[in-house]
Amino acid sequence: MSISKKTFVLTAFLWSQFFLPVHAAPIPPDADALSDTLIDLDLESLMDVEVYAASKKTQRLSDISSAVFVINQDMIRRSGLTEIPEILRLAPGVQVSRINGNAWSVSIRGGSGRYGDKLLVMIDGRSIYTLLFAGVYWEDQDLVLADIDRIEVIRGPGAAIWGANAVNGVINIITKAASETQGLHVNVSTGTMNSGLAGMRYGGTISENAHYRVSLKYRQQVTFDRPDGGENHDGLQVGHGSFRTDWEPNSRDSFSLQGAMFDGTVEENMVEFFPVPPYAGRVQEDDDSRGWDVVGSWSRQVSAGNQIDLKLYYDDAHRDSFFYSSDLDTFDLALQQQFVIGRRQNVIYGFRYRYTGTEIEGKTNFLVAHESRSDYLYSFFLQDEIALLEKELFLTLGSKFEYQSFTGFEVQPTLRLLWNVNQTNSLWTAVSRAVRTPSIGEQEMALEYGYMPVDGNPDQLVGFWILGNSDLDSETLIAYEAGFRSELTSALSVDLALFYNQYDDVRGFELLTPAPVLEPVPHLRTGMQMANNVSGHGYGFELSADWKPVKTLRFRANYSNIQIETDEAAGAPDFLDQEFAGKAPTSLYTLSMDWAPRSDMDLGMYLYGSSRLNYSADPVPDYIRFDLRLAWRPVTGVELSLVGRNLFDSEHTEYPSTDALLNSDIPQSIYAGLTLDF
Repeated sequence: MSISKKTFVLTAFLWSQFFLPVHAAPIPPDADALSDTLIDLDLESLMDVEVYAASKKTQRLSDISSAVFVINQDMIRRSGLTEIPEILRLAPGVQVSRINGNAWSVSIRGGSGRYGDKLLVMIDGRSIYTLLFAGVYWEDQDLVLADIDRIEVIRGPGAAIWGANAVNGVINIITKAASETQGLHVNVSTGTMNSGLAGMRYGGTISENAHYRVSLKYRQQVTFDRPDGGENHDGLQVGHGSFRTDWEPNSRDSFSLQGAMFDGTVEENMVEFFPVPPYAGRVQEDDDSRGWDVVGSWSRQVSAGNQIDLKLYYDDAHRDSFFYSSDLDTFDLALQQQFVIGRRQNVIYGFRYRYTGTEIEGKTNFLVAHESRSDYLYSFFLQDEIALLEKELFLTLGSKFEYQSFTGFEVQPTLRLLWNVNQTNSLWTAVSRAVRTPSIGEQEMALEYGYMPVDGNPDQLVGFWILGNSDLDSETLIAYEAGFRSELTSALSVDLALFYNQYDDVRGFELLTPAPVLEPVPHLRTGMQMANNVSGHGYGFELSADWKPVKTLRFRANYSNIQIETDEAAGAPDFLDQEFAGKAPTSLYTLSMDWAPRSDMDLGMYLYGSSRLNYSADPVPDYIRFDLRLAWRPVTGVELSLVGRNLFDSEHTEYPSTDALLNSDIPQSIYAGLTLDF
């Protein structure tokens, strides 16, 4: 169902009636707080940035024995980027490719694809990794960007804390507390790529210790052109609404209740196969996607160093596409406690229960073994950080223990060591185990993938099928990591991470034994069935540097390189070598400059580069993308901006095309924006 402007306006009105108390008075933004941006922070303050996703507790960035990068609100604003996958390009080692106008490939250290199956992504701790196809529907994920406090990017496994599917990395998008988003915020922009983009937020006060906000956003994305010059069918229109309330009744307790809803239309190119001539045809259809969620949390500070956290959420997601219709209902409950033992140990443990009910109906060329199923997960984790040498040498031991309906019992341990050499230099190393569980689609699906007459005789058909496998095991990873952080001077810092990943039991395919079948017409069925018959390894490094020569000028540079190779796989088809290596380039680099020539003006320049992608018979050439943003604040609370993207080229390609997913050229674009804060 296409979302209309009338529907969106009505939705906005209903949100306002339910969640805007009539007596609440807006609090204007603090001008001094707005000026305290990232460009004003010195390097020592940057190392004090707090991170939660690495260990499920708040830690300084300099005290973490993982490869971590934090994208904060000021970086998001200055970049001029308007979509969450694009914003992730700011972090080193995140492999972002725009496939077409509405589809993305986002991965870390391999595992790329439209649904990056080895990357766990969350919004405020709520997983948006779908169990349906093992990945993220990035086209459904959107927020009023000013509501984001920071995006924590963990490169490397986080399974000892977060559990299955946190294999190559974890991304946690953390929104601001309601008390930090008071007053009215409006952002509108228009340009050659986004024909319409509007966001609004209103925050108010319920009482001295209770605050709320309501946010709305609408996006309309134009279609792109195919590399062959034809117009693709890859537009998008989606509306989002959200609310958040926070309450601190006393000095020990804090409560939060938040929720969101979305409704959108995603344009898709599909291939339909027939058992009669012409046997295949391309169709253009629209996916209807909608959902809602509600998240509640409670935190109690029992004593110094002793804290209890409880979080529960319910998530309902529906998608109606050309191939299938699905409803996923997820309930998740998590409880954890952090406490100290003596002066040298910091312990954190937690329990989680998750239930997912799935209704899925196969349509054209897509069959499922069961139209209804229930999946569950029980888990426990324990982590102990031990100060072997006070403030200098730290050992972290921990593991996640899970029992879930996909593959049964899984253990995912980690061992980490951090050495603070001195106040400006630290070294860390780690070894970890992580698993990726099969998705519902990988266990349930049967996909018709083409028909061919034998010797031109339509009465003798061979049908090619791709079958799921209910007996799939979890994919496993053993990861070895090491890193170095240093403030080389008061103006220059560097961060280096090295890794070696060994993968086993990776999902591949085995050839089917040809067999006669009667449906949909009599034919000889052949093809492939999913199997755990691939193993391989990946290795590489990620390097980032931050240089602030003067107070109003900051440069950042990132470079990452990865090599992925397949081990010998007995019985696996040859094409799996290339499939395992994935569709991500071996080298990525970014260079950015943020400059405030005047207190009321910002200038940002951003360069993104990618090496050649040698995937398939039609490789993707290397490319360099250059973006420029100029912003001016004529009066307090008003910002005008002009952004140009991909200014070096009129267009470029970032991802190979497949039969089921047509790529597009990413066009050069210019847009103007207006932001109001009152």
